[in-house]
Amino acid sequence: MRFLGHHIRVRYHRAKRRKVCAIVVPKDRSQRLRALIKERLARTTVNSTLEERLLLVNPLLRGWCNFYRHAWGAKRVFTSMDHYAWWTILRWLRKKHPGAPMRQLAKQYGAKKPRGRMLRWQENGTGRFECARVRVGRYWLTRRPPAFATTPMESPVLNERGTPGSAEGAQKPHGVSRERR
Repeated sequence: MRFLGHHIRVRYHRAKRRKVCAIVVPKDRSQRLRALIKERLARTTVNSTLEERLLLVNPLLRGWCNFYRHAWGAKRVFTSMDHYAWWTILRWLRKKHPGAPMRQLAKQYGAKKPRGRMLRWQENGTGRFECARVRVGRYWLTRRPPAFATTPMESPVLNERGTPGSAEGAQKPHGVSRERR
């Protein structure tokens, strides 16, 4: 079943030993994103810089990942999207610099984190958005009440033992019992 861009399906949960409802990233949506990335990094765009291309691709990736981060198996889809984007950028760089060896492309456009092995494409400090770094998890409607729904601690009604506005509150004299009328 399709609902609001998500694919909802019933699957068997091994730990719970029953069928559960799962929200999954639709395959056609991930293929559509791949087509958009490919379009942004087409052969006709080799005259522009890598920074300009990354500034066009990054909002697509960020928005798509934030939309589907609550889906079941989203991290695996995000990792495959990172893999696709990395190789698409490499193919674009090879079209931009025909005949250049990988070592030269890595030196000019690549960056590694300290003690890291993975090559990340960037230019002038603008790097590719990494989908796998998006935090995934189930959707929580409310974890804590919003700020406007909490009561402030300095409220006179909560702090005073008596009526609001009086220093000590309305108190009756000591030893006088309450009489009913």
